[in-house]
Amino acid sequence: MTQGASVQLKISTICDEIKDLLLDKNAKYGNSALDPVRIFSRATAEEQILVRIDDKLSRIMRGAGLVADDEDVVNDLIGYLVLYKVVLQGDDKLNYDEIVKFASDNYDYDPYEFYFGGTAD
Repeated sequence: MTQGASVQLKISTICDEIKDLLLDKNAKYGNSALDPVRIFSRATAEEQILVRIDDKLSRIMRGAGLVADDEDVVNDLIGYLVLYKVVLQGDDKLNYDEIVKFASDNYDYDPYEFYFGGTAD
């Protein structure tokens, strides 16, 4: 494998790991980053994600450090930045058909069954 291909494989692997992390957290905690329950804060999702990024960077600067073997810190920052990009992109970038296809491909989702309790057949 060439060095270029090796780097491309590493980039792909790391991006997949971050994607899996974000999808797992989304499944576990719901869409809390982009649609928070707003019990104490009325800030927008965009502002709340920026606060999380600031908080993570503040902890690093104030002594928690960025330890080479602590991948959680790096993964959290990357994850927050991805979520920030999702917020900036807005809802208008996806249409209904794309959402249904993604759900069908990844979550064994049948929209007909979901809405009507049976299959289209």
